Amino acid sequence: MFFAVALIIITAACSTITVRTLVGYFDIRFIWKFILSATVVLSWLSPLLINYARKKLSLSGEIYAGLSNFGYFLFGLVFILFIVLFARDVLWYFAYGISKIFAKETSWLNPQNLQSLKYANIVAVIISFAIGIYSVYAANKTPDVKEVLLTSDKVREDVKIVQLSDIHITRAMSLKRLQKIVEKTNAIFPDAIVLTGDIIDDNALLLDKYFAELKKLKAKDGVFFVIGNHEYYNGIVFILKKIQEAGIENLHNSGKLLAGKNIYIAGVPDKSAAFVNPYFAIDVKKAAKSSKYGEYKILLSHNPQIFQDENAQLFDLVLSGHTHGGQIFPFNYLAKKANTYLAGLYEKDGKNLYVSRGVGYWGPPMRLFAPSEITLIKISPKK
Repeated sequence: MFFAVALIIITAACSTITVRTLVGYFDIRFIWKFILSATVVLSWLSPLLINYARKKLSLSGEIYAGLSNFGYFLFGLVFILFIVLFARDVLWYFAYGISKIFAKETSWLNPQNLQSLKYANIVAVIISFAIGIYSVYAANKTPDVKEVLLTSDKVREDVKIVQLSDIHITRAMSLKRLQKIVEKTNAIFPDAIVLTGDIIDDNALLLDKYFAELKKLKAKDGVFFVIGNHEYYNGIVFILKKIQEAGIENLHNSGKLLAGKNIYIAGVPDKSAAFVNPYFAIDVKKAAKSSKYGEYKILLSHNPQIFQDENAQLFDLVLSGHTHGGQIFPFNYLAKKANTYLAGLYEKDGKNLYVSRGVGYWGPPMRLFAPSEITLIKISPKK
């Protein structure tokens, strides 16, 4: 409910500004003003409309996928347009002020010059479409493999761990894209694969073909999973059942020693699940309980803020996701403010945290200055 109310307020404010800037000052036919205004408003409201269609309407996978991807594209596009218009006007007024200081002819540079505003709006729309198309490409291409190199005197041999985070599998996701992600992951021949939450973002009973692909993930010492906030939102009981059927081990405040490698991998659920069901409460000490002194300990936690928990210092490395690296600029500033840790490798008191930008996306099928990644963690003996 809070999300819906907040989105409506934001929609009202942003729609008013966007519509007034684009069509409010021009003498065009009313029907075109109405069409443009309605498109802007509906684009801002598309997340609510898509969420309603997903829960209330019986739509086939193909129809829902088309509706969802198109609607979220429009939402991302109007957001980008709003940012472009805002940045343009700030720079425009600044340039106009500078020109007046130097007593230059400024009528064409005046932001209130309707002829100049008309061309500036056209340019802003073209730039927004170009950014939107690039962002869609960046979000939907097969992620690159990002290597993270670590050393420890606790490790006996080189170990490769692949982290997949925030895939956000829904009926709207391309099955072919998931197949390529699985193939690229398996081609690394990892010792272990860890799924750090927000893997599933839809009704698990409608995702059988996607779970069949996840079942193809192969690693020498196993595939491990921890709960993210979106698993909780979409029916955690059914999702955990499907995860288990896919041969993936859920690390719920528990851990496991990788045979012969002196590496202990543990996991805790996302903190959001515990608000309703105490069973899903985080217990980092319990997750470390089965480990032994001298083992290299890895903690899987969807939310990187766990790194601030004093018990997280029981572990040498924490692997997280959740932030998407901000996904669409300039959301990265808000994401960092909300989560403290945005993306990449962090160090604190000799312990490490790695925050993945994630494999997929949430909401708009876009990424801007926050590339997706398949993360390869290489841990080698310290020489």
